[in-house]
Amino acid sequence: MAQSSCLIYAELLSNIRQISVLAVLETPCNTSTKANLSDDGQQFMLLHNGRLQKLYLPGKSLSTFRLQLPILGSKELSWRLPWAAEATDVSRYDSHLSDVPWSAKSMGTHTELSCRICNETILEKGTIKTWKDLPSDDWAEMMDFWHCHKPDDHKNSKDSIKHTNSSGLSKCNNCLVERAYGANSKISAQSGVGFVDITTFLFRKEDCSKIQIEKLGYYDLDFLGIKFYKWRLQYTNPLTPNSLSSSASPPGFTLISSSSKKNNDARLPASIFVMSRIISQMASHLVTKFLLTPTSLPNCKTKILLWIFGASLRFSSSRFNVPSVSRSSPPYGQPAIKVFWKLVSGNDANSIRDNIGIEEVFIPSYVISEIEDALTSSSVLLPACSQKYQEWNVGLLERYEE
Repeated sequence: MAQSSCLIYAELLSNIRQISVLAVLETPCNTSTKANLSDDGQQFMLLHNGRLQKLYLPGKSLSTFRLQLPILGSKELSWRLPWAAEATDVSRYDSHLSDVPWSAKSMGTHTELSCRICNETILEKGTIKTWKDLPSDDWAEMMDFWHCHKPDDHKNSKDSIKHTNSSGLSKCNNCLVERAYGANSKISAQSGVGFVDITTFLFRKEDCSKIQIEKLGYYDLDFLGIKFYKWRLQYTNPLTPNSLSSSASPPGFTLISSSSKKNNDARLPASIFVMSRIISQMASHLVTKFLLTPTSLPNCKTKILLWIFGASLRFSSSRFNVPSVSRSSPPYGQPAIKVFWKLVSGNDANSIRDNIGIEEVFIPSYVISEIEDALTSSSVLLPACSQKYQEWNVGLLERYEE
């Protein structure tokens, strides 16, 4: 049958174990309009005016579930389907929230980093012998607090320590110091060591070559090394030999399907790294609103206020084609983050900063522009009725999963 141009959008609501489906028709619903599930419960099928459209659901539903009849005369139809998932599926989806792109464990001695714009190599293979994940900013704040409020080392305390497992404590402390995370140590760039946080790499200047720091990152005086923005680089790794993409990701909504993710990890868009950082801050600070502010131009008018509405979302849309992982394994939706967002002016931003429960995130202005473009572009995947919420725009941003 001919393919219909109506929009079908589905979201997996894992917290209530349901799949929400919205359909927007070009013409009003009539007696010929019918909705069904495939025999395996993996596809939603909509028949309207003799045209059939199918959509892979972001989760498997019960094939025996009877869908309610569409409302005649309406152009917007909706259904709630039960999610046929085991408890392990729920925990597996939630576990991906802590996934971080380009972490230390994904790097190796043969990792090579190059500029994403000119392809010039800035870190040769074999230069870095050891890769370490940097602790979060919260860890650094905690250590500063500990030093300021460190208890006095009284004699009684020393005596009590003698009766503890001193060898175990010594081993633990040595491990922390070796990783440069000891309370009495200061983390700084080291030759042959690559430090990794959510959005940057930290290297000694001597380990790098052919670099223009202002184009790729900045020199950090606190860490005595160069911090490179991950989104300015691309990498090759023998573990993923085809990781280097032939062209850079456009600054739009560029969700990566599971089948091609390994081939595109070398050029992830900036929004993925920023949103991974925001998800981390959501967990540590227990907030859902973030003000994106330019690092170099704090008075710039381009500031975005984000309200994270769904951090563990999986969706599928008839306007976004995702190829199957294999012929026998259809995709179960795309991992994403649902975001309510709006642009704010300088005066509004000043008042927003004073609000409790809003975290300010400083990133380069061009990254803010890319995120705005991605959010704007993503609206085409959503039904018109879901593109606004009061004074907020609604969009989707890509979420990283390993």
